[in-house]
Amino acid sequence: MRWFRSQYPHFKNLLFAIPNGGYRTEAVGAKMKAEGVLAGVLDLLLLIPRRECGALFLECKTPKGRLSDKQKEFIEAATQQGYICVVFRSITEFISIIENYLAGDLDKIKRL
Repeated sequence: MRWFRSQYPHFKNLLFAIPNGGYRTEAVGAKMKAEGVLAGVLDLLLLIPRRECGALFLECKTPKGRLSDKQKEFIEAATQQGYICVVFRSITEFISIIENYLAGDLDKIKRL
């Protein structure tokens, strides 16, 4: 996030985290679900349209990390609506995805 906001300060409010992960008590989890938190939504959302895509969803995973079934369901639904969903496993991958997306080079982005 620091890299993005320093490189693209004019877009600083358009990339943000979606705090779905982490441990929560049952009561907090129930309250969040009632407020609209949805299991499987990816980690980050970049609200900048490019070509036929209205926004970019990003998921950060470790080198061996795997998508959950809920994430796969979300990706399928978001992709059907024309959004791009990608996983990155390093800052280098993140930078490449962002630079290609913002340049409109969507064909260079490995989609899920």
